Amino acid sequence: MPTFGVLGSGEVGQTLAQGLKKHGYEVHIGSRTPAKLADFSKQTGIPAGTFAEVGRWGEALVLAVAGPAAEQVLALVGHDALRGKLVIDTTNPIADEPPEGG
Repeated sequence: MPTFGVLGSGEVGQTLAQGLKKHGYEVHIGSRTPAKLADFSKQTGIPAGTFAEVGRWGEALVLAVAGPAAEQVLALVGHDALRGKLVIDTTNPIADEPPEGG
């Protein structure tokens, strides 16, 4: 079973991290400011780290940040840490504006 690094500390990232843990995966969650996840980590037992730390650690990654931040977060993780890994992209929306027709 792969280890999962969740890149994003908002509601989506926290929910996905908890769901992965619930289903038996080892999970870490990443943030620009890991200290803000202290209560979450204490309550869930899911360790928090920087985007770079979690990106290097996980065998598979879930990108769970706002669309406009996705490129910057992946740059913080680094190309070498991403190479060969499954990356599940849950970013939405890609732009600040809502999508046409929905």
